[in-house]
Amino acid sequence: KTHFRFLLDLARRTLLMSDWGFDHEPSCLIPCMITSSKKYDNAESEYGLSFVFDFSQTFFPLGVFQRLVCLCVSYSRLYTTSQAPTLYQESCTLFWGSEEILIQDVKDNIKVTISKGNSKVSEILRIMRSMMMKIKNDMSSSSTAGEGISWILQLQDCTVNRRRYVDFEQAKKLKLAPWFETFKDAKETTGVTLNLEEFLSDMKFT
Repeated sequence: KTHFRFLLDLARRTLLMSDWGFDHEPSCLIPCMITSSKKYDNAESEYGLSFVFDFSQTFFPLGVFQRLVCLCVSYSRLYTTSQAPTLYQESCTLFWGSEEILIQDVKDNIKVTISKGNSKVSEILRIMRSMMMKIKNDMSSSSTAGEGISWILQLQDCTVNRRRYVDFEQAKKLKLAPWFETFKDAKETTGVTLNLEEFLSDMKFT
C-alpha cells in the first residue's frame, strides 16, 4: 500500500496522472493506461479552428501528450460548469467552462481544435503555449529526457484556405485573425485564463 501511494504521488508530481474530480467518488486519470481509440478524420469541420505543435523536425518525446492532457483536465476542474472530459488513447475532448476543446496525438504532432463560434480562441492558444512550455521546462530540469524538446507552432489560416497552416511568428506579424484579434500579454489573466499562473506554479514536477 505504501509503494502504491508512492507511485501515485510520483505520477501526479510528474504530470502523468491527475485527479479526476468529475464525480462524487475519489478517482484519478492516468492517460497512458487508456486503451480505447477514436479517429477524427475531419475534426476542423466538426469542431472549428486548429493549431498544431509540430515535432516532425525534431523528435516527439514520450509522455508529452499525456502530460498536456493531465494539465488540461486539471485546469478544466477550476470551472464549476465544465463537463467531464471524454478520453481515448490518442485524443481527449474536454471543456474549460463552456469552451469545448479537442486534443489529438497525430503522428509527430499535438493538434488542438477549438469548438466553432468560440470567442476565446487567442486565450486558449496562450494557455496551451504556457502549458507546453511548463512541460518542456519541467522535463528538461528533471532529467536528460527533456533536453532538446522543441516544436514549431502552426496556426490554421482560415482567411485563405482552411487547410493552410502558418508558423506562429509569421501569423503574429500578420496579426492573423482570430488568433491575434484579442491576443493578451502573457501576464494577463482574464476570462478563460482563470488563475493560469497560480495553477501552473502549483503543478509541481520534482
